[in-house]
Amino acid sequence: MQAAKQLIGTRQKLLSSRLLSLPSSSIGSSRAYDVKHYEAKNEPALEYTQGSKERKDVEAALSKFASDGTIKIPICIGDREIHLDGAKRQVAPFDHKRTLATFDYAPPALIQEAIDNC
Repeated sequence: MQAAKQLIGTRQKLLSSRLLSLPSSSIGSSRAYDVKHYEAKNEPALEYTQGSKERKDVEAALSKFASDGTIKIPICIGDREIHLDGAKRQVAPFDHKRTLATFDYAPPALIQEAIDNC
């Protein structure tokens, strides 16, 4: 029991000596600071109920994508649009059989060219 008390006392001395060597700003103060109350507010969660404006907007955007077909996204460097062989597909998240867009991965040489043209 005596050894445990001694160990606790030694630990407290070490901690207090460490605290004394720290700048006072890192320790804090017993004074109460006047902090303005801040309340975080999220945007309202939309429910997309039948007939709501947000649902109509989403349905209009989806039908536009359905009618436009597949969009080809080029690699753009300066004013040039570059299309390569081996295009990748971006599918609709709700229908993986439907391709929304095709795009190419830029090879290292084109990436370096884009960096050099910045």
